[in-house]
Amino acid sequence: GVDAECLYPPQRAIMSFSLYDYRDLMRAGFEAYNQWLKEEFCAADPTRLIPIYYIPPIDIETSVQQLRQAHSLGYRGAALTGWPSANKQLSAADDPFWAAAEELGIPISVHFGFAGQMSNHVPSREAAGATGAVAGMQRMSEIVVDMIFSGVFHRHPGMHLVGVEVGVGWIPHAAEMIDDRYWRNRTRLGIELGKLPSQYLKDNFTATFIVDKIGVQLRHAVGINSMAWSTDFPHHGNDYPY
Repeated sequence: GVDAECLYPPQRAIMSFSLYDYRDLMRAGFEAYNQWLKEEFCAADPTRLIPIYYIPPIDIETSVQQLRQAHSLGYRGAALTGWPSANKQLSAADDPFWAAAEELGIPISVHFGFAGQMSNHVPSREAAGATGAVAGMQRMSEIVVDMIFSGVFHRHPGMHLVGVEVGVGWIPHAAEMIDDRYWRNRTRLGIELGKLPSQYLKDNFTATFIVDKIGVQLRHAVGINSMAWSTDFPHHGNDYPY
């Protein structure tokens, strides 16, 4: 009964690869995962199982080269664990990657957040198992707002971002707030976008959710075409067999 499924890796594994200082080891980890996912796991039904290609955060040249390689191998989506330039902040150095993604028509995913985005806050033992419930929306909101206000989607209107496992119920409030801040601060900061920030959320961003009853109630405010359901199977976040 499954029409199609986009497949993402266990975050602990892929984030571990991302944090290696030894670049050849990092690249080898990503390549082994990408190859196994497409050539072995998804080989059971390539028409319904859609592998997402993970790009190692090395430098902008590597990121663009890897994205073009993913396209040539038939991958329909790619994912980042950090900015394409491997810099700590989004900048013009990342633009060649967004341009390539737009040119190739490949949506770019961010699964939960970036490897270097971990908070300095150390939760209590009691809260440690629950902080992940809000971490996805917190980290993803920072990334997507950064991209909107820095003009990434204004310069590359065909570029599409996917926030994986980040929930959707927060999006209508975020949309209202970023429009409010844009109107208040755009002149002082010299920001001039082609659309309201909230429109970029609807046109250039899709978010996936596992359990989000409020988000489903707010689906028309979120944008039905801007949300997708995730099973999270076989991770313990899923509700199988219910």
